[in-house]
Amino acid sequence: MKAVVAGLRRNVIWLLAGMVTACAGTSPAANSARTPVVLPYAATTTARVRVATVATGLPGASALALDPRTATLYALEPAAGRVIALAPDGARTTLTSALRGAAWLAFDPRLGRLLAIDAARRAVVSIAPNGRLRPYVALPPSGGALTQIAVASGGTLYATQRHPGSVVVATPARRVRVYPVVTGMLALAQGSGAMYVTNADFGLLAPFNERRVAPGVRSPLLRFASAMAYDPRAGAFFFTDTRHDRILEARAGSVRVVAGNGRAGAVDGAAAVAEFDAPLGIAYDAARNALFVADAGDGAIREITGL
Repeated sequence: MKAVVAGLRRNVIWLLAGMVTACAGTSPAANSARTPVVLPYAATTTARVRVATVATGLPGASALALDPRTATLYALEPAAGRVIALAPDGARTTLTSALRGAAWLAFDPRLGRLLAIDAARRAVVSIAPNGRLRPYVALPPSGGALTQIAVASGGTLYATQRHPGSVVVATPARRVRVYPVVTGMLALAQGSGAMYVTNADFGLLAPFNERRVAPGVRSPLLRFASAMAYDPRAGAFFFTDTRHDRILEARAGSVRVVAGNGRAGAVDGAAAVAEFDAPLGIAYDAARNALFVADAGDGAIREITGL
């Protein structure tokens, strides 16, 4: 019975990841038909990389956002419309349970503002410290639901939108423009001087220049990327691979597996033996040089250090 329940739960998570990837015209089920390309671990790096569980009891935790000023980590439980605030000392509080159709989180460090996609309101909302929701940017009247959001260093909000695949850009003055893109648009992250996107159809990581996706890094591994985060010091991007239970890294033009042996589980320890269970959301903490991963399958937050 436990195995049946676990299987059903995992299918629900894959459906959630499929909603995130729907703007790409690619789903976990479709990706599963492809044979994953597993690059060898770099011994000089993974000898230091460790995985540890830092929080549990967060059913279906998906998106993550980090407040770099306070090191508070926010985790989204989409089914409950709930956002949990996790303090560095381990204390947790429910920030809000009022989101409807919640899909993703982002933090605007310029204004100290937590943002969330609220699909039922067809808007991105800001969440005050007291949990109150305020409209931030309304969706265009036409087009599909937003799937992911990210905030650029200057305060411009970027969002991926499915059906049709497009990127919605909202300036700090709330001027909204929609840019049609090629199919495959998926994850977003602020990179060095630009907002970067992945294209699952082409296994591409590239800067987005509001007119087209520029040439970038290509790898078969990026066909499975669900979400990404950026390390500005090393110029490295990190990705969750929900379908294959692993964490990827793109650095200096190459892509590799940085943690996870590809088996579903909740095993901590060295990168090559660690196991994840449907990892989805990801956030990078520059102060600690650490990654936080929302392991949706076991309702946990995992920390990756030694990068």
